[in-house]
Amino acid sequence: MYLAVLAGLVLIARQQRRTSWVFLVFPIVYLLFIGRYPLVFSRYAVPVEPFLALAAGVAVAALYRVLQGRSSQALANTALALTVLALVATPTYLTMRWNVMMAHETDSRTLALNWFEQNVAADSTVAVQPLFGRTFYNAPIMTDARLAQINENIPEGGRFNAVRQQVNAALSERPVYREVKFDYDLAALRAAGVEYVLVSDQNWPTVVFNRAPADDLRVQFKRDLETQATLVQTFAPATDLSGFNPAWDVELFPMLPPVVTIYQIQ
Repeated sequence: MYLAVLAGLVLIARQQRRTSWVFLVFPIVYLLFIGRYPLVFSRYAVPVEPFLALAAGVAVAALYRVLQGRSSQALANTALALTVLALVATPTYLTMRWNVMMAHETDSRTLALNWFEQNVAADSTVAVQPLFGRTFYNAPIMTDARLAQINENIPEGGRFNAVRQQVNAALSERPVYREVKFDYDLAALRAAGVEYVLVSDQNWPTVVFNRAPADDLRVQFKRDLETQATLVQTFAPATDLSGFNPAWDVELFPMLPPVVTIYQIQ
């Protein structure tokens, strides 16, 4: 698919038509724009994907015209069908596997949540690793800090007071843990009384895959966890699609469940 896209873009550029440059101007300007930012996420490529698909179509159409001029119509049609099948086979397979995984498997965060609530006493002190201040890639355990944030998000007065009471009552039926702000310093977490640390591979992928600078504080923190803390549980997706990545660092899936690891440090 990548070769077809590249070939199509080259063919479009070589046509030297105004319509060709009208087609190319948006993806070029867009890529130059997002390239200015230090953090580039795979989802940023979504706006240019239709253009890339059309470029691949241009390459396939050009190949078909060449075959028509050099072979029989039947052979050209067969080659076209096989080419299209080869281009869509891998995306179709991966999409089906991802859909089956998301529809039929319990998310690793849910598994971690259920285990934690069943095995760790309420009021235990925890530190939950965030990403940009949010913990959506980690186990969604209820903590006093999270409960306070939820209360702040509910407006004051009127019927909202009743809503707040209902929300608090419902959430308090599950264990509520004391939360200490996460710090990539194991000694500081211990000094703050933290008993359990919850980390997620998707919150620090450069550290997990050994691509972070050696002087990154998170590298030492990970090493300290592995050598000084007790590994309690690890929850990973039953289906591992993370290794299927022929596009180097380009993420092929909308979202993959994280690997949640729980350490005891006290």
